[in-house]
Amino acid sequence: GGKIFFTVKNPEVRELTLKNISQKYGVAFSAEEYEKFKKLDEFGVPVKNLRQLLSLPDDQQRKPEIQTGIPVDSTETVTNELYSWVQEARKATVEYNRSREGEKGFEDPGPMKVAIKADAEEKFPTIHLIIETLRNQKQNKFSFVTGLKAKD
Repeated sequence: GGKIFFTVKNPEVRELTLKNISQKYGVAFSAEEYEKFKKLDEFGVPVKNLRQLLSLPDDQQRKPEIQTGIPVDSTETVTNELYSWVQEARKATVEYNRSREGEKGFEDPGPMKVAIKADAEEKFPTIHLIIETLRNQKQNKFSFVTGLKAKD
């Protein structure tokens, strides 16, 4: 099966997003875990496995058996975790921009840009689900990366 990874470019927004996810899924994170999450570039685990991921040394976080991918389905409920990540990241972006308004030199970066990565073996139906998930939120600004690696 293919895997889906997600990232938010701005570390501050990333942290706010995790706070939102924490409330939505009822998973508490420590201050230390938030710090680690800010440094985490992209991740692909279900919310319930995120703390385990953050507890690992950096070099072990990348292991495929650890990063199993973010759950996605055709619903708009908590089982579609990709939907939640996108939704909460958008809220966090708005929140962050609002908190910075009026600061010297602050420019509103505009709508959030989402980067979603699916690996090369990803089946089309899953890719279709990802795109539908984003469309359902009128999130039309997203970069979609498929890690296409040359086969030996």
